[in-house]
Amino acid sequence: MPAMEIRRLLRVSYVFPFVLLVSCSVGIYWNYSRKEALYKAQHLRILRTKVSGSELEISLQPSHRKLRIFCLIIHRAGNKAKGAAVLATWVKRCDEYAFVSTRPYSGVPTIIVPKNESRQTLWAKCQAAIRHAYSIRNDYDWFLKADDDTYIIMENLRYFLSNYSTQDPVVFGSLLDHVIPDGFLAGGAGLAFSRRAVQLVVERGFDGKRCNTSDHEIEDVRLEECFRKVDVHHDGKTLDDFGRGRFFAHRPMTHFTPGNEDLVSTFREKPISRC
Repeated sequence: MPAMEIRRLLRVSYVFPFVLLVSCSVGIYWNYSRKEALYKAQHLRILRTKVSGSELEISLQPSHRKLRIFCLIIHRAGNKAKGAAVLATWVKRCDEYAFVSTRPYSGVPTIIVPKNESRQTLWAKCQAAIRHAYSIRNDYDWFLKADDDTYIIMENLRYFLSNYSTQDPVVFGSLLDHVIPDGFLAGGAGLAFSRRAVQLVVERGFDGKRCNTSDHEIEDVRLEECFRKVDVHHDGKTLDDFGRGRFFAHRPMTHFTPGNEDLVSTFREKPISRC
């Protein structure tokens, strides 16, 4: 075989793997981009479905704006990123707010729980939050307890709560159907307490010794047990007229992932058993 022909074949043999690699890479990238575009389109469709015609577009009436809501943020000391995110976004739309933590948060009203920071202090933080709400109960209509990784659309919450009386011993949230019979309200989704609910939990539950106040890491279960002993209920409807949820215990990506649109249907709405 002539030397020129050999050199030509060698050049082809070098170039062909490169061309194949580039072709495969482009194909993979195109396929990924296509899936990503479809994924984003599905999310956009879901978002449009959830936003269009929802309470986000409702102008609050004067009576709704008059609702006074105090927000209590359960904060893990030292996690400045989460605290800063809350302060920069939704908490500014509360009438007033305070953090609940084992150490002060600079520049923010903080209810101090004098314990070492750990999950075992969650129930103590929850009690401190409710006791603070009790001390100012005559100044506000509703009290929101939320974690520092929770996001609340306050305009929607005001609109929803305007349909209920703060003299009704009720708490609203996301009901999870496991761990204990009839389920419990998940703390991560946020809980909205009426003035009367706060009063009963403190007077009958904490001060009246009906509720267990010892340290516990699963504070929402301990709180559920307390509700049942002091006649605080959460059997009001939290789904909207389209069957869509208002309180969500999971991460946003979980709820907005295609196939999970009906995840809220796993959160039952039924009266709890009273002890």
